[in-house]
Order: sequence, then C-alpha cells, then structure tokens
Amino acid sequence: MYGSMASFAFRRLGASLLLFLIVLTLTFFLIRLAPGDPTLLIEDPRVSADYRESLKDHWGLDKPVFVQYVNWMTAVVLHADWGVSIEHRRPVADLLADRIPATVLLAGVALIIQYITGLGLGIAAARRAGTRTDHLLRAGSLLLYALPVFWTGLMALSLFSYRLHWLPGGLMHSIDAAELGLAARLLDLLRHLLLPSLILAAASAGATVRFTRNSLLEVLGRDYIRTARAKGLTEKRVIWVHALRNAATPLVQLLGLSLPFLLSGSLIVEVVFSWPGLGRLAWESVLSRDYPVILATTALSGVLVIVGNLLADLCQAGLDPRVRE
Repeated sequence: MYGSMASFAFRRLGASLLLFLIVLTLTFFLIRLAPGDPTLLIEDPRVSADYRESLKDHWGLDKPVFVQYVNWMTAVVLHADWGVSIEHRRPVADLLADRIPATVLLAGVALIIQYITGLGLGIAAARRAGTRTDHLLRAGSLLLYALPVFWTGLMALSLFSYRLHWLPGGLMHSIDAAELGLAARLLDLLRHLLLPSLILAAASAGATVRFTRNSLLEVLGRDYIRTARAKGLTEKRVIWVHALRNAATPLVQLLGLSLPFLLSGSLIVEVVFSWPGLGRLAWESVLSRDYPVILATTALSGVLVIVGNLLADLCQAGLDPRVRE
C-alpha cells in the first residue's frame, strides 16, 4: 500500500514540476510577444529615444528574447531571484511578501464560507430530493454559479455600501485604523472583509451545492445506507457518518478544483473592492507592463493551483486505492 502510494506521489510530483516549468515558459514568451515594452508607457515628450534605449539596457530588454529567458530562468531556479519591479523600483519578492497575506486571508475566508454553505445546502437538497426545496436550492445554486463575479461585486457595492451604507466600499482597513485599539481594528478588518469574501465564495458555493447533492444522492441509494437505516440509526448519523464519508472522494477533488477558481476570482474581487492583495498587484502590473511582477505573480498563482490539485490527488488516492492504479 505504502509503496504504491509513494510511487503515485512521485509521479504526480514530477508531472507537477514539469507543468510548472511549462507555465513559466509560456508566460514569459507570451508577454514578450505582445507589442511594445514598458518604456512606451513613459509618455513625456521630453524623454528622448536615447534615454529609452538606456532604460531597455538597464532592464535587460535590449537582449534577444531567448537570452532574456535563459537569464531570467537561471536567476529564478538557481538563486530564487525574481528581479526588481520596473514600476515600484523594489524587489519583486518584497512586493509579493506584502501582498500575499491579504489574498490568503480573503481566499481562506471565502473557502470556509464556500464549504460551510455548500455542504449544508447540498445535504439539505439531497435529503429533500424532488421537493420544492430541492428545486429552489438547485435553481439558486445555478444562478450563483452563472452570475459573473465582477457584476455581483459591483451590485453588492452599489446596494450595501452606497445605498444602505452598511459596509465599507473597498480597501482592507479604514483610514484611521492605525489609531484604533486591537478589538476595534479586528472589527474594522471584518467589516471590510465581509463583502468581498461573500462575493468570492458565492459562485464557488453554487458549484459545491450541486456537487454535494449529486454525490450524496448517488451514495444514499446504496445497500449499506438502507441497512444503516433499517438498524434504526438516526438520519443525522446516516448522513454525516456513513453517506458523507463515502461521498468525500469527489468532494476532496472539488477542493483542488476550487483553488484556481478562487485565485482567478480573487483578482476580479480585489480590483472591484480595491483589496490590496496579489490579484490587484497582478492587474496593476499588466497595465504597467511590469514584466518581473507579471511573471512572479503568474508563477505564484501557478504554484498554488498545482499544489492544490496535487494535494487533492494525493488525498483522493489515500481515500480510494483504485486511483493509485
């Protein structure tokens, strides 16, 4: 058992590393294929062509693309050096270190909301399959899944921030948050976090509801569930102990698939709500053609997605030995 699990883990790890290198390579060459370069964003007519050329030489943009790729990949792989941001004039690693905690907080809270809501409503729909409650939950989950994240974010801002004035309209803290006490700062952070985390979790929760319902319905029709009910076990124990445990394999796989969705959605949510995270940094870098930051944020996102899927595969292999074959 352990030998086959270790072999499976090594195979998946090797495939993940290869995929990561492919993502880095494609990202590097795709942004270089786009017309123009960062110097074209300097619109001051007093900037001479010679100065632009000196900037290209300083940033290494005057070399052939393949030479730039080899130099960059060597620095990343051998020295873990992601370069210096063209726009911020700071090491890219420092920029990422400043922005990652905000994105982890937003995505982590959204993931908790997604699974608490999705599992609860999915179980309720499965227990009442075919009823009006089931139809309403399925329709509502499909609607949440289909609505664009940017649209729901803008509508939520318009309603709860600008019309009702219940929640802040953006950012992570209030302007005077540094002057507040610890409890007041935490409350201020929660008020700013509530709306973007709910919007980010909404679409994923819709998919989780439908996935949980379908997985449970498949399990609830099996013989051992009927046997458990015939023994007089409570419906709560049948659902949470017997049925949900055996439906866990596809739900674990859904967890790995949720990570890339949360990351892509966090970029949109962070832009809409002015949340100072990794997604907003990536958006600003694309607009300013900040090549080192674009590459680093893409690489980090790729790592998180690949690691999430790798962990989901390993958990699924641990729960279901057939996967290891």
